[in-house]
Amino acid sequence: MISLQSQGGNATDHPDRVRLRSSNHPSRAAAAPRPGARERAARYAGIYRLVNHPRLNLERSGALRGGDLEVTGDGDGGLSAFGLRFLEVSDGHYAGEKRDTPLVFREDDRGGVRYMMSSDPFYGLETWERLPWYDNGGLQSALLVVLVAVFLSAPLFNPAASRLNALFEPIGPAARPPRNARRIALSVCALDLLFLVGMVVSFRMTSASGLLYGVPALMRLTLLVPFAAILPTALMLGRCVAAWKHRDWRPVTRLHYSILTVASVGYLLFLNYWNLIGFRF
Repeated sequence: MISLQSQGGNATDHPDRVRLRSSNHPSRAAAAPRPGARERAARYAGIYRLVNHPRLNLERSGALRGGDLEVTGDGDGGLSAFGLRFLEVSDGHYAGEKRDTPLVFREDDRGGVRYMMSSDPFYGLETWERLPWYDNGGLQSALLVVLVAVFLSAPLFNPAASRLNALFEPIGPAARPPRNARRIALSVCALDLLFLVGMVVSFRMTSASGLLYGVPALMRLTLLVPFAAILPTALMLGRCVAAWKHRDWRPVTRLHYSILTVASVGYLLFLNYWNLIGFRF
């Protein structure tokens, strides 16, 4: 019997201990691919994350900085992970092509691939959980980059501008009816960018030890910023709806304001998803 220890719940949802019968799996990879090996490898390919990765506090956002494991199919029934190639030994069990490093996959009650167990000379036995597509740290990081790009475009929003070279001109009396829509948009985007900069600096300050010695004061202050952005974001959303209802501004200006609004609302949802709204220590 091989026991894999990890943090989490029960063996079905958040495996605390996964037992594998090593006697059912020979340690050496087959010389030639087994029938159906390519299809099985495609099922096991995906993005995995360690099951003991924090879920309920702000350390969950560490996945945005990397750490997820990509397992890819090689097209011939083999798998690639950790920079190594693995060959199928039996259903759900793969062995390293050049060294004795096994991969074992476990399915859930519905037959979907849920967990992967690995063994490493340095890290020992580890249990990985397969991620849904939307929880991919790389994909979520790319989404964050898009949101930042949208926020940086906020100065281009000027309801009073009637031509491209007037985008940066001060808003005149003709634009008073928008009820300070530009100021609200600039404020929200500035707060969103301020939060991101504050968190990046805070994590850099704790890069050596993480949050082992507690949450630094700068991070505690930065976590207040999303609360300050909630009300102006709600005002921005209401103003966006009114702009389309009353056909304020030019269509391209309304579209830009809508993109800013969607990005601002989505940003708050993004922060909540990664436990970055509130003091979730």
